[in-house]
Amino acid sequence: MLPHSSFCDETAPRDTLVVLLHGTFGSRLDMLPLAAALASDHDTVAFDIPGHGDAAAMAAGTTVLGALIAELEGWSHPGRQVCIVGYSLGARLALLAARQRPDLVSAVVAISGNPGLEDAAEAGARAAQDRATADLLRSFGRQAGGAGRFGSWLRDTWYAAPLWGVAHPLRADPGFETLLQRRVHGARLAALAEVLEDTSVASQAHLWRWLGDAPMRVLYLAGDDDAKYTAIAQRLSALPAARGEGEPMLSVVVLPGSSHNVVAQAPGATAAVVARFLAGLPPSTVQPERQLQGTGSVMLASHAMRRYSLPLRSPLPTSKLCGITERDGALLLLSGTTTTEGGTGERLLVGVGDLCPLPNRHTESLPDALGQLEAAAARLSGRRLPLGLARLDGGLSAWLAMPELHTSTRCALEMALLHILARAQNVGVGPMLARASAGARVGEHSHLRINGLASLAGAAADAAGGGATSAAAAPHRVLKLKVGSPGASVSDAAAEGEAAGRLLARLASCGLRLRLDANRSWGWDAALAFGRAFCSGARDEEGGAPLGGGEQAAGAAAPCLRWLEYVEEPLRAELAWRLPEWSAATGLPFALDETAEEAAESAIEALLRSDGCAALVLKPTLVGGVEATARLARLAARLGKAATLTAAFESGVAHAHLAHYCHVMGCTGGGGSGEAGAVADGGAAVGGAAHGLATYERLAADVLAPPFCSLVAGDLVDLKGATRALDQTADQEWADALARRAVVVG
Repeated sequence: MLPHSSFCDETAPRDTLVVLLHGTFGSRLDMLPLAAALASDHDTVAFDIPGHGDAAAMAAGTTVLGALIAELEGWSHPGRQVCIVGYSLGARLALLAARQRPDLVSAVVAISGNPGLEDAAEAGARAAQDRATADLLRSFGRQAGGAGRFGSWLRDTWYAAPLWGVAHPLRADPGFETLLQRRVHGARLAALAEVLEDTSVASQAHLWRWLGDAPMRVLYLAGDDDAKYTAIAQRLSALPAARGEGEPMLSVVVLPGSSHNVVAQAPGATAAVVARFLAGLPPSTVQPERQLQGTGSVMLASHAMRRYSLPLRSPLPTSKLCGITERDGALLLLSGTTTTEGGTGERLLVGVGDLCPLPNRHTESLPDALGQLEAAAARLSGRRLPLGLARLDGGLSAWLAMPELHTSTRCALEMALLHILARAQNVGVGPMLARASAGARVGEHSHLRINGLASLAGAAADAAGGGATSAAAAPHRVLKLKVGSPGASVSDAAAEGEAAGRLLARLASCGLRLRLDANRSWGWDAALAFGRAFCSGARDEEGGAPLGGGEQAAGAAAPCLRWLEYVEEPLRAELAWRLPEWSAATGLPFALDETAEEAAESAIEALLRSDGCAALVLKPTLVGGVEATARLARLAARLGKAATLTAAFESGVAHAHLAHYCHVMGCTGGGGSGEAGAVADGGAAVGGAAHGLATYERLAADVLAPPFCSLVAGDLVDLKGATRALDQTADQEWADALARRAVVVG
């Protein structure tokens, strides 16, 4: 399965699915704005092409086109038309797929795509050029800091070509720096080289004849500042398919004020042209099949609980948690019934939640929380659970009417209730929450990116030993390091800051991003010393070769600081109000974590409004449950800041739930940044938000079946796999509870 993001409801598909494909070195993130713009009238899905974005390299014996066609087969439904909108490389793949499988493709929008080379000499020269580029990419991948060299080459060579604009050069576009970082971040250069050779236009069968007698509707789109592809557009305009009587099968549009990448340079005009084309397609003659769903509520019936104790691979890392070698908790199972659509029968539904208070962080003990959860679950028997509570707009708390609940108890209860609601609608928890968000169509994702966890000493040793010379060698593209220790001296903090800054420069040169978590370790002087030494260390390590090219002025902030996402809670609790001042003094962005658990919402909002605040880190089991997390995430989004969700070392059941919450509540914004130019969106605009679920690695056993670790490949969590695991775990645990007569009715 290719990683993808979609705006569609698979239980009620529309008659047109728009598939969006990005260009060379890009990712589906490039196409998401267009996908969202078209989603008001159509189902849309954007894929990562193999070797790009979150997609793995091509499997042996496969081709990029073959992988795309296999994906299209999976999305095919009776009565559903599929229109592929491809840009550059994506345009060529779209045309080739349409020619090879007209049974799967109904229409094509080719944006700045090459129909193929007819001249043998030109094809030979292009083949040699593509081989040389592929070899260059591989050489970058073998070098320490190869991502930095790749970034410089993209800026100075690739994007300097005339097709990227003369009057309106892409490099002058306000969004170019973000686009460039997105290309470099996590780039797997050997995989990109392989795809470049596999998809070379030199070896592509040319499509001029097919387009001349197009058997389906095709729109060709180019920018007027791209002379090469404007010439292609003019030639296509003269083909018979574009000149037929009535509605032509081939339409050609040249957009003013943009070059090759019209998707980035003219997003509004591109969306408008594509929308008009889609509106003109003939309607499907067969309605797509809809899945049966439950009615408007679920009747809750009974519950069960099971204690667990999970050993940890090593003790938990922070000073507050030292000595914890296992996680004790309990699974909550709630059952209910819903009447199927049409009143043909009832379905039994089971939802599962996880109760796992963290010693020294939660105020309640596990026995206290267990007793409270047992009583709360018993009070729910015989009550109707409305489907509309999935909006998480305050309705769930009002329906529960249990203000006395501990945070861990409330979270476990809400997890189980939301799971039941999702199963009543035949969807995963994440898709349900996405569709319920203010009634809007919210993007859903096939995978979730997570950050890695490491100590500064361990990460520095790996980098020094060449352990991460490229993103291909690193399992996580975003790394989170624990820094600081309570009572550290100013000199110790400065030394740690310099080491961390040097590490950032090395990681950035590999295309990797960094987060720091200080856990409120420092007083003012130590925190200031850390921040200033961090900037100095980054500048000294980066030297005269900043990532992406360009000269570094003496004393200027190191460009690699853009690859620092934030520093979590560098100041002690009583100094939290000075976080904006610390950011202004150091030029580094900060994130709120413990403050979100303890402070009043008005105080949280005041800190979020500051320019230096980049993100709000939220642990649902600590901030008051799922609905409270959603409320705080919406607050962050409204203020243009990121929300990063993270676990508190619970079982895989909680991790699977959180994975679904992340891609809905993990909002991103375009908030301000410190003078160092650090990205203040949690890195989401660059490469997709990474969330804090690598805590699963600490578990030596799991109650989720299959275990959460089986859902993770590299730094990606399979969200559909998480849905299946939650459903299977709930059903098996319920069967076991029935067998041991542990189900409580009423």
